[in-house]
Amino acid sequence: GIAVDDLVLGRDIDTTKAFRKLKPFCESVRFKLLHETGAVIIKGLDMDLLGGVEDLKKMTTCSKLAYYIICEHIGSVDGGARGKLFDVKSAAINVADKTNDNVLFSVSDIEAGWHTDG
Repeated sequence: GIAVDDLVLGRDIDTTKAFRKLKPFCESVRFKLLHETGAVIIKGLDMDLLGGVEDLKKMTTCSKLAYYIICEHIGSVDGGARGKLFDVKSAAINVADKTNDNVLFSVSDIEAGWHTDG
């Protein structure tokens, strides 16, 4: 298997053949993001086919790969400081506590308001 941070489309997967049917869908999503709603919800990914709850580790790895491949077809994914994908979950850290320095809002339960991850 391969992890999402190790995957290089074009090198590890021939994207010209493997995702021909995905391209029109992603072009439609990109148009909606740029020129219509600015947000989309993508439903229907068969999580059981990706491992399901019986194999949660496999399902997590496969769903991250699927999400990354879809996003990469919508636009270029920035694999900057935190990698191609990063989890946003609470670490029960209070960002308002002045003893905690440089804590990301994405690991807290506090509302971040307007921000970028760039």
